Amino acid sequence: MLRKRIRRTIMILLLIAAGVVVAVRWNAWFGNPPEPPYTVDNTPHNLMLTFGQDGEHERVVSWRCDTVLRPSFLTITCPDSTTLTIEAEGEVIPSRSGKAAFYHAHLGNLAAGTYTIVAHSDSACSAPHTMIVRAEQAVHEFVALGDIQATTRDYSSELFSSVLNGCPEAEFMLQAGDLIERPSDNYWQLFFSTFPSDTLLPIVAATGNHEYLKGIIKTIDSRWTSVFVNPKNGPLVGLGKSYYVDYFGMRIVVLDTDGLLRVPDFTRSEAWLHRVLSDTAATGLWKTVVMHHPTRSAGLGRDNPLIFAAFAKTLKKADIIISGHDHSYARRIINHRHGDKQQTLSYVVSSSDKCYLPKLSNRDDRLLSAHPQYLRIRYDSTKVEVATYLVSDNTLYDKVVLSRDTTAIDYFIGVGEILDMPERYAGKNNVKTRTFRKRRAERLSR
Repeated sequence: MLRKRIRRTIMILLLIAAGVVVAVRWNAWFGNPPEPPYTVDNTPHNLMLTFGQDGEHERVVSWRCDTVLRPSFLTITCPDSTTLTIEAEGEVIPSRSGKAAFYHAHLGNLAAGTYTIVAHSDSACSAPHTMIVRAEQAVHEFVALGDIQATTRDYSSELFSSVLNGCPEAEFMLQAGDLIERPSDNYWQLFFSTFPSDTLLPIVAATGNHEYLKGIIKTIDSRWTSVFVNPKNGPLVGLGKSYYVDYFGMRIVVLDTDGLLRVPDFTRSEAWLHRVLSDTAATGLWKTVVMHHPTRSAGLGRDNPLIFAAFAKTLKKADIIISGHDHSYARRIINHRHGDKQQTLSYVVSSSDKCYLPKLSNRDDRLLSAHPQYLRIRYDSTKVEVATYLVSDNTLYDKVVLSRDTTAIDYFIGVGEILDMPERYAGKNNVKTRTFRKRRAERLSR
């Protein structure tokens, strides 16, 4: 009898404790900051350029204009000076504090050259924008960013200025999720007002948790899928959010890790990932996977066991893995089997000025904390070079070259690491900061 009372008392105390935790954390887990009311200009604006599945010859241009649908189209002046008119599809997208009409036009069979594009809705039109379609060349180059989540115009401008000045030959940009701080119009406009748009740079974007509206069942902000009109070649659970693009000798696979809510979501996404990485049509292509949540987290207390269990084995088929989420930097050369040359480069990247405490795992070959960074990736038929630069001054911090025989050369073995305490934790003395200081001292003394 006494034992039953003790067990009952323990259960009641556990339920009370769980209730207190849920009450305290409810807003953090399920609440969304309010979205300020907004208005939408009646001239086409916020032009975005994305790839079709055939990244060499297909583009999609999206834009928004007003709050009601109007006859809309895209005019495109080709390299040979001919002008084409492409009809646009449109949809009115509501949000928590307003609505906007979004449009997109698909461009196919594009030849290499420079194009001028103008978006039209009724009699209103956007400013002319330049679009460059590349020809096959000896070396191709692109940049990769992690979380951005800018909350100030100053930092957002600094970031894009640094990246595009540091990589003037970039043909497109990869973005590993959390492009904006929250799914609100003010943050969308912060991005569009600071991202250079005279010459449209294609963006291959992954969803992040900040692109989703929190709730008991979280949902993607429909503006994200209206801005990034991606190929519909992914699993049904992630259509338009999980997808792949083939571009001059590289297959870029984007995996939506934030929309996985049920066990079938994981299994179907893994089966799709396995298929597109094993596809015989991709034989000879470099394979890069972009996903928001890393299988091995770089941040303290930020492990993703379900992501690891579902995808870690399949990701061994990739040459490069680029993740975000942890607001820190970690790079690892993964040797899959003893005595085998098969290797994968795995990166956790953060391009945000909001920096978290890193885990400082010994599994990682090179780490960086408290300093935003980006990757410049250059590749040809025989090798891929991944170089990491600091956003603040474009200092080269890390470089690895992966050869076609899958051997990797680390150019920064033995070079000192920057493991600064992020400013948000300065002066704090808790379990996390003490763990960080201890691990930092151990790592720097090696």
